[in-house]
Amino acid sequence: MSMGEQPLFEAVQDGNDETKDMEGVVEIQDTASANKVDDKSLRGEYTWVIEDWSQIKEPKKYSENFEIGTHLWRLLVCPQGMNAPGQLSVFLDSPEAAFAPANLNPTASFKLTIINQKTPGQGDYWKESSHKWSQTETDWGFSQCMLLAELHDPERGFIVNDTLKIKVEITVQRDERYYYDSRKETGYVGLKNQGATCYMNSLLQYLYHLPYFRKAVYHMPTSENDEPTTSLPLALQSLFYKLQYSRTPVSTKDLTKSFGWSTMDAFMQHDVQELNRVLCEKLEEKMKGTRVERVINELFEGHTLNYLECVAVDYKSSRRESFMDLQLDVKGCSDIYDSFDRYTQVEMMDGENQYKAEGYGLQDARKGVLFDQLPPVLQLQLKRFEYDFARDTMVKINDRYEFYDELDLDRGDGKYLSPQADRSVRNQYKLHSVLVHSGGVHGGHYYAYIRPDGKTWLKFDDTAVTIEDGSKALEEQFGGEDEPGGSPAGRLQGPVQEGEQQQQQPLAGTPLMPKQRLKFTKFSNAYMLVYVRLSDWPRYMAPVAKDGIAPYLLERLEAEQREKERRQKEKQEAHLYCHVRIATDADIAQQVGSSQWFDLVDYDQLPPSRTFRVRKLTRFSDFKQQVAAQLGVPEDAQRYWVWQQRQNKTYRPTSRLKPDEESAHIVDLREHREMGHTTAKHALMDLRLYLEIPWPPESPVQTPNRQEINLFFKYYDPQAESLKYVGHRYVLKSYKVCEIFPLMAKLAGLPLDTPLQAYEEVKWEPTVMICAIDPQFTLHQEAQLESGDIICFQKAVPDLPQAAAAAADDSSGLIKAAPESMDLDEEQQQQQTAQQAAQQQQDLQQQVQQQLAAAQNHPHAELLQCTFPRVPEFLSYIRSRRQVTFRRLEEPKEPGLQLELLREDSYDTVAAALAAKLGLPDPTHLRLTQHNAYSNMPQRTPMKFREKSSLQGMLQHAGHATDTLYYELLDMPLPQLEQLKSLRVHFHNDKTEFVGEHVVHFHNDKTEFVGEHVVRLPRDACVGDVLAELGSRLGEEYKGRQLRLLEVYHSKIYKVFEPSEEIANMDANYWLIRAEPVPPDEAVPLPPGHRLIHVYHNRSPKPDAAAAAAAAAAAANNNDAAAADGAAAPPATPANSGGGGFVSGSGGGGFVSGSGAAAGPLATFGDPFLLRIAPDETLGQVKARIQQKLGVAAAEFATWRAAFVSIRAAPEFLGDDEVLASRFAAADSQHAVAESNYLGLAHEDKGVRRPASSANRYTYERPVKIYN
Repeated sequence: MSMGEQPLFEAVQDGNDETKDMEGVVEIQDTASANKVDDKSLRGEYTWVIEDWSQIKEPKKYSENFEIGTHLWRLLVCPQGMNAPGQLSVFLDSPEAAFAPANLNPTASFKLTIINQKTPGQGDYWKESSHKWSQTETDWGFSQCMLLAELHDPERGFIVNDTLKIKVEITVQRDERYYYDSRKETGYVGLKNQGATCYMNSLLQYLYHLPYFRKAVYHMPTSENDEPTTSLPLALQSLFYKLQYSRTPVSTKDLTKSFGWSTMDAFMQHDVQELNRVLCEKLEEKMKGTRVERVINELFEGHTLNYLECVAVDYKSSRRESFMDLQLDVKGCSDIYDSFDRYTQVEMMDGENQYKAEGYGLQDARKGVLFDQLPPVLQLQLKRFEYDFARDTMVKINDRYEFYDELDLDRGDGKYLSPQADRSVRNQYKLHSVLVHSGGVHGGHYYAYIRPDGKTWLKFDDTAVTIEDGSKALEEQFGGEDEPGGSPAGRLQGPVQEGEQQQQQPLAGTPLMPKQRLKFTKFSNAYMLVYVRLSDWPRYMAPVAKDGIAPYLLERLEAEQREKERRQKEKQEAHLYCHVRIATDADIAQQVGSSQWFDLVDYDQLPPSRTFRVRKLTRFSDFKQQVAAQLGVPEDAQRYWVWQQRQNKTYRPTSRLKPDEESAHIVDLREHREMGHTTAKHALMDLRLYLEIPWPPESPVQTPNRQEINLFFKYYDPQAESLKYVGHRYVLKSYKVCEIFPLMAKLAGLPLDTPLQAYEEVKWEPTVMICAIDPQFTLHQEAQLESGDIICFQKAVPDLPQAAAAAADDSSGLIKAAPESMDLDEEQQQQQTAQQAAQQQQDLQQQVQQQLAAAQNHPHAELLQCTFPRVPEFLSYIRSRRQVTFRRLEEPKEPGLQLELLREDSYDTVAAALAAKLGLPDPTHLRLTQHNAYSNMPQRTPMKFREKSSLQGMLQHAGHATDTLYYELLDMPLPQLEQLKSLRVHFHNDKTEFVGEHVVHFHNDKTEFVGEHVVRLPRDACVGDVLAELGSRLGEEYKGRQLRLLEVYHSKIYKVFEPSEEIANMDANYWLIRAEPVPPDEAVPLPPGHRLIHVYHNRSPKPDAAAAAAAAAAAANNNDAAAADGAAAPPATPANSGGGGFVSGSGGGGFVSGSGAAAGPLATFGDPFLLRIAPDETLGQVKARIQQKLGVAAAEFATWRAAFVSIRAAPEFLGDDEVLASRFAAADSQHAVAESNYLGLAHEDKGVRRPASSANRYTYERPVKIYN
């Protein structure tokens, strides 16, 4: 910022310069007192007055329930003692401990006092104890509390007027594991980890503790209609406000949702610096055009000056670039100043690496980087992770690297600054934050050390915030090595032998010689450092009070905070409350026929007005007053029923609350709590009641007696295929079913004389059981109906004479002709039998016709035409129907299409329904794949034809029910396809380049490019058949060419198939099956002494400019010479060209004449190939053929290096005059395998790096993106 500009925010003036920058102290004072736990709420006493002591006959007597320390208690006394005759037994009981989760059970110390009523406080008798109540120990006290003789002694004064008084004093002890209050202890709160968001939590804490940044976020414009889950500015504002004023750890879910992240993103760890850049870029974009537009640049932006100047001529060039953070080397640097020295180190461009200056040609030059302007907040990323080219993997640099409490970048007379830098600005920095990574390249954990006030260090480790010593933030995060018993910070699992030069004192009791001392690598070390310039500290670290927040935003955030605190208080006191859920007939009528078909009501679908949150010590009579006020039902009109789970897993309201229960406390009704749930969520108390009130409202109030039962009625209409609840009624147990038909017809709005059929709902799982009720049965004794049972009824449907018709059909064979050879008597007998059979047949057919006529004359004959004419059929259909989503296998994330099917449907039925929806004439051209319930994606293996017998089996995975199937369209019937072996073959041309094919889809004639050839042949076919089929597809270019088939994995050839090998056991899912034309010089048989070798590409670092230039020049010279001779000459490279690669000892950036051993194993990539070599052929000659085969430019190929690789020794780079045949073992040239020797080509991998299956998060992790 220039001197003439006005600051965007004015610093908060305190009047006391010494405390102006101590925001942390101010916040501790503001919040600690507000959040201090009131210890009085954890203590209390209760006195139990027991009258008529001598009249107590029961062995145990309980007091009423009372509340102390947010827990319910009661006293238990045994007047005759418990297992101790002559003793008074007294216990303190926790009535909810038997079913409450462990974290809600109390731990307390208590004092039981038998009060001396003659001299209270002087002659009392007391005992003390403490206990942790649990499900197995619900009471605790003294079985031998006091001798009964002393208790009943009138002179002692414990019993006066047959009254005994027992007092208990309780102090509840909080479990710090659940009640640690970081706001109280430190003044700050942490952030919750969503799974793997520790890196984000560390960054957010650091940014929050830059008050200037926080204030800028508060002033980002938002609207009233914005939601935190979709607006990044509002989500960050809300999160910062909660960090400033919340009493408990803050969730980041709204923020990650505003990023557009899914749950999977929350479980994927990223780099903290990458997130910092992406987040700040997104905020910069959101701040444009607002009053906070340049805040991020003002805080973090600095400028470097990249310069280049020639030594011998007057030529200079420079370029000014901005930066938001700096990446500093760790490897090879002892401290932070070493890193800055390396960052600004001058590089000489001379020799082969001269600079081409415009107008002067090639010149020796110096180039480097200096700082033109340093930012107020300096963000430094330490390069702890580097790529190891030798091992083809990322490694973490755990070397010791020191940094300091203060950083002076003006040192050395400003050697880091450019000549035009403003020297009036003092670049003295103070350490503000240390972001730490603990772990290795395959995983780890981030946390941060921050000192908001510039004095006190705090550790922010997700939800935990603690005050720490300064050495924890500095010395212990230097990295390096540590002895056992030293710093507890992370250690690697393997010890390292240490010599005498770094001797330290051994631990007491473990005398070791210096060479025997063990060291452990500390894997917990600093990863990112944040320094704030001392001169800018008062401005950018000034406290942010509420008046620094936009008023409209402050009002919204305060309202959200109040709501959050209300919910938190409810959660903390949840064990003191009970949820009483009430269902009425109106609720039953609303659900039945829409979301509920069996039973009566689903309590989870009730409106919020039906749920009452009441304290457990509330009397039920007081609760009825709340119901009267909220639902408008007078107290005397409220009649409550409790639900009972029956053996068939149904729930029915079977009994009314008794008068003594309606006068008790809510907690005393715990035996009626929710049935069927044993989770901690429901373990405390959840009462579900049925409130019986007149319904419809005009219905008369029913007054039941003991001879009546309460039945619930549903009416089914087959024509409308609808089921609805029509009410409940009390009916005499002695009634026959037919006697209540008029009542049922009236409830359904039918004429009272309508013929009806009645069914009882019996069970829903595992199969629907709806039983018909005989109209002549009595309700209770014969039909065995009781209160709470459900009767489904409908208009009577006539029964078709199916049995009679079947009998008539079967009897048609009774009339037979007599054989010609039969005697007369026998013939007469046979004729008589035939006449009788004919008469029976005629009578039976007449009976069938009469029954059919009767059915047609039935008043409800039209119901026979309905799809589901009867209740059992309809409810069986309701239970069996499934809404199934079908998605294309190639597009598993698309919405797809939906079909309603039955879970009993066969494979053929499902395929036919899908084919009809897609307009396919033949369902066998479909192949289905099941859904993976864990990955939410298709399973790897598709279903075979008719593999699953029903839709229910198709929608099951590992015991989980799903509603999704995937389909693919085939170009042949699936049964035919399954008789064939399908191979996915990658075809490569003579240059080893991959060549795909175009296919035409049979179902839509669409031509699509696919990357592989799919070859289908009978399972007993051989490799020769595969090659013949493939040759027929390749066109004229490869007509008549000999082909071969290879097995490739991880860019290595593992097998060359014989044409006679069968394909049945070939696995194209694991191996890459590759086909290629055989070059003429590799056709078998090979000339004597010739052999085929494997040639692989090995990954090499990018060569430096000098090596590349020298190699290119040499290549050009050699190519010119080769052109003059009319023959290709191998490229040559100066032996001392320098460069990287895998060289140990001598070597260069390109192929070298000398040999050298590689530093480690070589990682393969790209497409391997086979190559014929002659017995006397040198490497130089082979390289010329390789360059021609691959079509690589000479300049680029000159940087490639060749190595002989064997599993028995380290890779060895070869010279051009090396004879290759002498290097390779005399193995069968036709059957070389990957484990044998091969020729490696080390060069830069310019292809797209794709993540391997074992890739870790530091190698090819998914990049951080903020979508919204």
